[in-house]
Amino acid sequence: MAGTAGVGAPRRLFLLLLAASCLFAFAALYAQIPGLYGDEGIAPVSRLLADSDRPVLEQLQANPTLLLLGPHLGLAPQQVMELLCLLGALLAFGAVVWERLRSGLVFLILWVLNLSLHQVGDELDHLLLEAGFLAVLVAPFLCGGSASQHHDRVTFWLTRWLLFRATFGGGVAKLALGDSDWWNLSALSRYFEGQPSPTPLSWYCHHLPDWLLKLGVVVQLEAEIVVPFLFFAPIRCLRLSAFYVQVLLQICSFLTGNHGLLNLLTAALCLSLLDSDHVGFWLGHKKKRRSRTWTQAAASLLPLLFAAAVWAVVVLSAVQLFRLRVDWDGKTVSSKTSELRSTPVPYMAVDSSSSRKIFPEVQKAYSAVQNYRLVNSYGLESNAFWDDGRPEIIIEGSVDNTTWTEIDFLYKIGNENVAPPFMGPYLPRLDWWMWQAAHAPRDRSPWFTVLVLRLLQGRRDVVHLLQMDEGRYPFHQSPPRFIRAKLYRYHFTQRRADGTESPQWWTRRYVDDFYPTVHFTSPDLQRMLTQQGLTAELLTPPTPDSPIGQALALARNHISALSGPLLLLALAATAASIHLIGAAFGHRARSAPTDPRGRKTKDGQQTSDRQRSRKENQEERMQESERSPRKRRK
Repeated sequence: MAGTAGVGAPRRLFLLLLAASCLFAFAALYAQIPGLYGDEGIAPVSRLLADSDRPVLEQLQANPTLLLLGPHLGLAPQQVMELLCLLGALLAFGAVVWERLRSGLVFLILWVLNLSLHQVGDELDHLLLEAGFLAVLVAPFLCGGSASQHHDRVTFWLTRWLLFRATFGGGVAKLALGDSDWWNLSALSRYFEGQPSPTPLSWYCHHLPDWLLKLGVVVQLEAEIVVPFLFFAPIRCLRLSAFYVQVLLQICSFLTGNHGLLNLLTAALCLSLLDSDHVGFWLGHKKKRRSRTWTQAAASLLPLLFAAAVWAVVVLSAVQLFRLRVDWDGKTVSSKTSELRSTPVPYMAVDSSSSRKIFPEVQKAYSAVQNYRLVNSYGLESNAFWDDGRPEIIIEGSVDNTTWTEIDFLYKIGNENVAPPFMGPYLPRLDWWMWQAAHAPRDRSPWFTVLVLRLLQGRRDVVHLLQMDEGRYPFHQSPPRFIRAKLYRYHFTQRRADGTESPQWWTRRYVDDFYPTVHFTSPDLQRMLTQQGLTAELLTPPTPDSPIGQALALARNHISALSGPLLLLALAATAASIHLIGAAFGHRARSAPTDPRGRKTKDGQQTSDRQRSRKENQEERMQESERSPRKRRK
């Protein structure tokens, strides 16, 4: 029942999607380095890597990142960061277009580069780091390609275990963090509006009937809490059905929200539920059916009947939960939450009181590998959904402190008439920071003061994080003299009484001032900078002028005109074109075989017919020799 089919094809697809994820991650970070971590950015990497008198090996042990080697190479920290991104993107692109580069050694290099950038900017996804390290074990170490078919299956099971942890941990976290929206099935009625980065489709999903949104909550909880146990089912059809449920969930999440690489990585991990026979079925490779007796046919139906019974239990439990529509009060939610927190969920994001119950040996092992992100916790950072709308920070600038102009972001929610963007795997980090800052007090976002200072200085790299087209930036001719920020609450617009759609996407109301009015020499600005150990000038260190630095500057000048989503789309289209061209030439070569004398035949079928007839003649001669009298006398 478990199936004997190999996992060579799913493994190759997993490595392909993981290489594509690394490519998108490096390219997305590279596009944002100057404005975020550049010498004139919001969080300069030169300040994050403070000079230390300790030896380099001790610094690497405490903070494992190759950026520490920059001074020894004669490069500035920003240049090292860009160099690591370019090397990682080139290597990942090569692994995407050439299967032989999908080896354990290549993925080990990609993992080291990912880890080096993650330690400084916390930029890349934890799931990408852990899945990337598993790829080192899953892929053949020295050479990819057909050799991966003979790799053991045990290491590929680790990806299935990671998929279980990420899915099950996220599902239980929805109920364990004490938010009643998931208990009373009302989470989706506010989720599409309050998520970090909605898409245009989120507006339409937000206006679905209330009963359908409640049913969606039930389906999502079932898919994240119940279905993951089918990942380890011994029956093949159960694993295949669990695969399609998870992939469908990721497709819906991808279309209704911009979650960066999360959906692509989860879909790649879902490939561990497949086998080569099912992938061959996708590609149209039919297997020869063997004749079976009635007893064998009846026995083969037993796993299908058992799988149908299992799914019937899952569906009936979902229907029963939906019919109950339990209205949990605060005490009930607290009691249920405490029970869930006491449940042992492997490496799930729970409170500190539960983590103290873990065995000391396990805590020591986890602390030993924590800096390398080999094992991570997965779950929602916050389950809070606001009844009074999503909070958004709106920055305003002025020249005379009288007439104020809003500074719109390219991707962040701001203008009520602009539709939410669709960015695919691209994640604008500054917009994510702004969303987190809107949910917390201002003192928890010290980088916001530096952002205000950079806008007052008119730094071009920071402005490009807000608007790629300088003509759409209201202060492209001269920077503003005054800056302030306000906090608003946003709601999706409602459908009109006649059923038509409003020309606006959002409605908003003013809540409070988020940041006071400051100018370049403002005492408030000087005080907040001093509290962070900064100065108003934020002097940038001189950039070493080396051949590598000049090459990096040349590459930046060619790529700076592309927006982040467009850059990722161009890379994906280029890789897809290379694959299509290679498949076309491969098919043409296979369709024109050569005869035994090395010449191309006009019809490939002629050669195959000759070989077939020659083989039949040989078999006939062997049969005649077996029937000969001399042979019988012997």
